Parts: sequence; structure tokens; C-alpha cells
Amino acid sequence: MRWSPDTRLLLLAYGGIGTMMFDARSGERLALFPGSVGLTTAVRPDLRAMVVASSTNWDLRPLPQPVSGSPAESLATTLRQTGLVLAKVEIVAAP
Repeated sequence: MRWSPDTRLLLLAYGGIGTMMFDARSGERLALFPGSVGLTTAVRPDLRAMVVASSTNWDLRPLPQPVSGSPAESLATTLRQTGLVLAKVEIVAAP
């Protein structure tokens, strides 16, 4: 178990199962980085990569980084790339 550098996240590494990432304030599980039997995984403290190790080999695998643009820009890009359009859509707050 270890903290992220900014102490907002708690990382729990389970050998062979994977690594779970929790919000340090609420305790909510934010992500699961699965492992495989015989493998050990650990997420780097900067959350940019995951180390996957076995008894004979290891690999550093990059993790997807958060999108830096606005939600509107991301939606527009996705719609443009897929050729889809939004028609008569209403977005409301969740209850």
C-alpha cells in the first residue's frame, strides 16, 4: 500500500491480482489495474505507467493519461472522428 505523490490517491498492490486505486478522502475505488496469475503489478507513483513483473521478465507499460481539453472539445472530436451527430439530446444532472 502506498500514497500517490499528491496524497489524493491510495494504491493497493495485490500480487497476481493487480493494483487498485482509491480516492483517499472518500475511499471510493477509482480504478483496477488487473494482473495475471504469476505476475506482480505496481503502478508508478506518478500514475504514468504500470510495472508488470514475473519471475523471469519485467515490463513498463504506459497508462492512459487524462484528457487535457474541455469536455465539449472531447465530444466534438469524438463526433467528428466517428461521423456521428447529436440530435435532440438533453443532458440533466443525475439524481
